[in-house]
Amino acid sequence: MEAADIARIKAYHRPRPWWLLRHGCTCGAKHWPCDAVLAARDAESRANQPAMEERMRMIIKRQYGR
Repeated sequence: MEAADIARIKAYHRPRPWWLLRHGCTCGAKHWPCDAVLAARDAESRANQPAMEERMRMIIKRQYGR
């Protein structure tokens, strides 16, 4: 999933306000987070995974001198 798609999904899929008396997502899904938001979050975490692994390697090298 492209970064623009992730940003669009996160911008337009929001929980409905409580005063509308219907719970769920603004896209019409009956639950929050809807499947689109879950897919966007999953794709975003997979995209950030290599950067997180590199940071952890750097921290371990600093701490243990390896």
